[in-house]
Amino acid sequence: MVNAPAAAFGWMAAAFAAALLLSALVTRLQTWWMRRHPVPDLDRVLPEALQHETLVIYFHSPHCAHCRALTPLIERLRASGHPILMVDVQQRPEVARALRVVDTPTLVRLRRARIEAVLLGAQAEAKIRRFVEKA
Repeated sequence: MVNAPAAAFGWMAAAFAAALLLSALVTRLQTWWMRRHPVPDLDRVLPEALQHETLVIYFHSPHCAHCRALTPLIERLRASGHPILMVDVQQRPEVARALRVVDTPTLVRLRRARIEAVLLGAQAEAKIRRFVEKA
């Protein structure tokens, strides 16, 4: 005889694991799709990006806990001379839409107005530094 609560818990755990895997897959597909695509209307929505051959755009939100933790590191990297443009998605949603950014924090590296690489979500400091230093 199968214990009904235990069986229900097993199904819930399996559903939760499947949801996590699906979320990771969607994130990977989104990142893959964004790479190497030109940004439409970049000169209109983000004209300051055209001043640099390579630029990192940091998309953040004041209500995002991960963003609040990451922003001081981004500001230090920016102060040390790395080309980083900070975009608050609440103040400039048109920029986030143009680059198809749906989550914060997101780092997007542009080279010649094309998306070269994307780093989504909270990441280790070393990984963020490597991402920014390639710009």
